[in-house]
Amino acid sequence: MQPRPAAPVQNFKDEGPEPTQAHFGHFFESIRTRRPYWEDAVAGHHAASCAHLINLSAKQKRLVEWDFAKDDIRA
Repeated sequence: MQPRPAAPVQNFKDEGPEPTQAHFGHFFESIRTRRPYWEDAVAGHHAASCAHLINLSAKQKRLVEWDFAKDDIRA
């Protein structure tokens, strides 16, 4: 069986503003106007909590569960 030839290298050029700068711009605009750009703080908290649970589960090599009543990690 012959090895598969390597795919040709493709280079892509980003278009538009650099994502981190755009993110900070939205953040500072929200501070200036006191209005959320996309979502409010609670939605951001829940989105970040999901990522933190995944990272904690991988680090501890065990299942980690969310306690919705306490809005915290289940002990």
